[in-house]
Amino acid sequence: MRLSRRLVIGYNSFICNDSFVIVAEIILFIQAESMEQIATNLFLIIGITMFIFAALQLTARRRTEINIALCALFSAFGFVWLYYGLYRYNRLTPFPWLLYADVPVTYLIGPLFLNYTLCLIG
Repeated sequence: MRLSRRLVIGYNSFICNDSFVIVAEIILFIQAESMEQIATNLFLIIGITMFIFAALQLTARRRTEINIALCALFSAFGFVWLYYGLYRYNRLTPFPWLLYADVPVTYLIGPLFLNYTLCLIG
């Protein structure tokens, strides 16, 4: 009686291990797709947030050169993040003139950051 129980338990655990591997592969595949979706959504959310920060810099009561420089810097960062999010969603194909528009804006971030630091220094 004990011998048959051990065989049955061993057989069941063998089946459970195989089904567990299949379930784990399915879960990993689903998580990989959802992580892609999460990353894409984060790109879009960060880009929109950067544009909101840029607009908030322009609505300050005492607008100075620092606010304007920071607005330009946030706008450039926001455009790049939003572009990457739209690129990952494949939403740029109807607008071919926007393809590779992130390259000049990415090169613009360096001088904008320099301008912002120079405004901070005075």
